[in-house]
Amino acid sequence: MIRLSFGQQIIHRFPTEQTVLLIVQASILLGLVRLIWLTGLFRTYPWFFGYLMVASVQILPSPFLDYDSVSYLNYWLVTQALPTFFVH
Repeated sequence: MIRLSFGQQIIHRFPTEQTVLLIVQASILLGLVRLIWLTGLFRTYPWFFGYLMVASVQILPSPFLDYDSVSYLNYWLVTQALPTFFVH
């Protein structure tokens, strides 16, 4: 049995406010990716476009995974490593 001191709790999911902010952030990122694609700027800025794609993939499934699961840890490790390929 886990004993918690006053004011502590185990969080298995993101709080509602954080989930809403993640959805807004993902929507803005996907909108920006779409805008860059439609205007053809992905040819001018391929590395920035790739970074936005990776950032979108990084955000989308995160509200649906449990904090304390191994799948969240593996997901976090992989998605944190991907943007390093876009650094020159």
